[in-house]
Amino acid sequence: MAKQNRGPIPHLQPSEFHQCLRCKKTKSASEFYKCSSRPTLKQPHCKACNKEEGVFFRHVLKPEYYWSENGTGYFEKDYRKTLDYYNDYIRADKVPFVYSIETPSGIYIGCSRALFVVRKGRHKIDYMRYVRGQKSNFIPGLHKAFDKEGENWIESLETMKILETFPKSFTQSELLTKERGYIKKYEKQGITLLNIAGTKNHVRTKTPKP
Repeated sequence: MAKQNRGPIPHLQPSEFHQCLRCKKTKSASEFYKCSSRPTLKQPHCKACNKEEGVFFRHVLKPEYYWSENGTGYFEKDYRKTLDYYNDYIRADKVPFVYSIETPSGIYIGCSRALFVVRKGRHKIDYMRYVRGQKSNFIPGLHKAFDKEGENWIESLETMKILETFPKSFTQSELLTKERGYIKKYEKQGITLLNIAGTKNHVRTKTPKP
């Protein structure tokens, strides 16, 4: 007798809580990875247990699969070659340049020794981190200008362009001097600048002595 096709597995209504089959704890649905093939739409083990299982597999059960003394592990195949290439790619030792980013609120002037595409990508990463509350590389004027544009902020980043390039022998001090020169040039033209240091917007504050 031919097996009848009963159709797809009927999924349950998404639940706010699930019980992990490994640790037996009931946790929020957000603590489980998605799995469309299961009726609950969630994996049977919670994220914490999945992480523990992964660590156990990599370091206890089959460490040779990932790392091996003869360099044949999964992550060692051309690993060093790839890592060296990546580090060289992002290293800020390329041809130095001064650049600008235009926004409806004003222009930002910057300088870099990294590849143009790397510096541009770093601006994107820094702003997205700022939006999430991380301010380690916060650029007040530029990021607040992006805030005003809402979802269209990426369009302003796309205006980023190189104003001038310089020899690789340029020192960092010389490069910063060139950057300040462009800032003063735009200031004299009455253009609104988003930079803080080096402009009329820069207010030096003294820390009171104890």
